[in-house]
Amino acid sequence: MSTHDTSRSQGKSPISQVLAPIRTRLFAAAMLAGIGTILTMVPLAGMAHIAKILVSDPGAAWELSTASMREIGWVVAASIVSLFVGMGCMFLGELVAHLADNKLTYQLRLAVMRRLSQAPLGWFTSRASGDVKQAMQDDIATLHSLTAHFYTAVGRAFGALLISVVYLIMLDWKIAVITLLPLPGFFLFLRRLMQASKANMGEFIAQLERMNNAINEFVCGIPVVKAFGTTGQAYRGYQLCPCI
Repeated sequence: MSTHDTSRSQGKSPISQVLAPIRTRLFAAAMLAGIGTILTMVPLAGMAHIAKILVSDPGAAWELSTASMREIGWVVAASIVSLFVGMGCMFLGELVAHLADNKLTYQLRLAVMRRLSQAPLGWFTSRASGDVKQAMQDDIATLHSLTAHFYTAVGRAFGALLISVVYLIMLDWKIAVITLLPLPGFFLFLRRLMQASKANMGEFIAQLERMNNAINEFVCGIPVVKAFGTTGQAYRGYQLCPCI
């Protein structure tokens, strides 16, 4: 690797480097989920259009004109096709995201296993088994929510927002503007919430590691507890905070 490539990779965040091998698949999954959401919302517009035809037709609901009946038939057919195609796109997007997640987690677990097999014995002596479990299972399993669900959820949310805004603008742009007014406040609140959670994430991970160590110590020490009866001492590792 050249010096330029090394400096460029160092400028990226760790999560961007981890997701680099499957970024294209995640983008495709998000696009499929967004398109699927747009198509599945077409029947809602179809129902509104049919209601408009029924209200505007001069005849009674059971005496619609031939042109109105033909238009309703086309709307119903288009709505049904859009619904099933949209569900297929959403299913395909979830499938692509989960396959990408399986590929990434397999490669990460294999890389961690190879790295641990080359680590000196002193590394394991100075660390508890919970640290190894945290590296092999918990940290990698946490990526499942990001790779398999986050991008498709963002695609569905963006698709629903996009088709709703387009539909409102087609009806009345003034209604669309009034509807979109609360959005900047929501994004500002979401940004503040993410910053607050990021500030406590380090402490959360540290306490999670201590909890894993305490659980492994207690489970592995059950035979000793049964043999020697160390009452009140076997589960002292669960007291992660002095205030508990």
